Amino acid sequence: MKTITLHVDDAHYATLMTILENLKEGLVVRIDGEAKPPRKSAYTPKTGKIIHENERPSGKYASPTEYKKRLQK
Repeated sequence: MKTITLHVDDAHYATLMTILENLKEGLVVRIDGEAKPPRKSAYTPKTGKIIHENERPSGKYASPTEYKKRLQK
């Protein structure tokens, strides 16, 4: 069995491991590597502030209470 050794920067390690893991079944017998880096979470809010129903929003959208009032009219 032939062996290939790759030296990869940390920034590209996750990308290369994804490519190698998705190769055709049976093409690669064994993939050895360091522990996988932790995945980044899909969404992290920028602020931990909770907007309550009585507060006025600072953006362009109406608050839930104002929206409900518009629907009732």
